[in-house]
Amino acid sequence: MQNSIFHCNRLVILLFILLIPIFSGCSGFMMGYTKDNAQNRYLLVDSSAESLGYQRLRYMQDYRDSLSGFVREHGAPDFIYEYTTDEGREGARLYYYRKNVTYIFEEATWRPSSFYLKNYRALTDYERQTYKQLKQDG
Repeated sequence: MQNSIFHCNRLVILLFILLIPIFSGCSGFMMGYTKDNAQNRYLLVDSSAESLGYQRLRYMQDYRDSLSGFVREHGAPDFIYEYTTDEGREGARLYYYRKNVTYIFEEATWRPSSFYLKNYRALTDYERQTYKQLKQDG
């Protein structure tokens, strides 16, 4: 009897773990699943090639409403860079090469809705060269 209760509890826990992505939304799951591949890397946003940068931008937009509205208004960036702040919050830079502007977003709290536009600035020479290299590498 004791063994069957233990087995039943393990089954319930396993079922709960498997259902988390369904209840938390696929975008949240995919954000976490692909995060390690995107952190601290410049990624080209290429919709025609379904690049990792394009996929990450889509996941971020689905997960963070403020970013979704921003991209709807400004269009997709040419490339992105995701990072973690010293405080442990997530951040992303959206680079618009042709407009020569970088928009910097960061979380204010752990909530996805706290992602806000912190600052904007012109691209640096290094960032312009990085974009050219990303385009060349395809």
